[in-house]
Amino acid sequence: MGRHRAVFFDLGGTLFSYRSINSHFDGVLELLARGHRNKEIADLLFISERTFKFHVGIIFQKLGVSNRAEAVSKALQSGRIKL
Repeated sequence: MGRHRAVFFDLGGTLFSYRSINSHFDGVLELLARGHRNKEIADLLFISERTFKFHVGIIFQKLGVSNRAEAVSKALQSGRIKL
């Protein structure tokens, strides 16, 4: 089995670590829940805003939702993220 590299970054005093695609999605959901803008998150992930929006679309599909508010609500209710 391959090794997973952890990616760390700091946003407003909060340190985030992504070790897998699921934790990446959870990290993105948490940033969305905290009200960060797409461009801000995309810059942190070193991707374009367009690519970030594509990733958010995948998260919406996985959660079976159609917008940020629904995604955040479902993630909070399921315990995927905590604020």
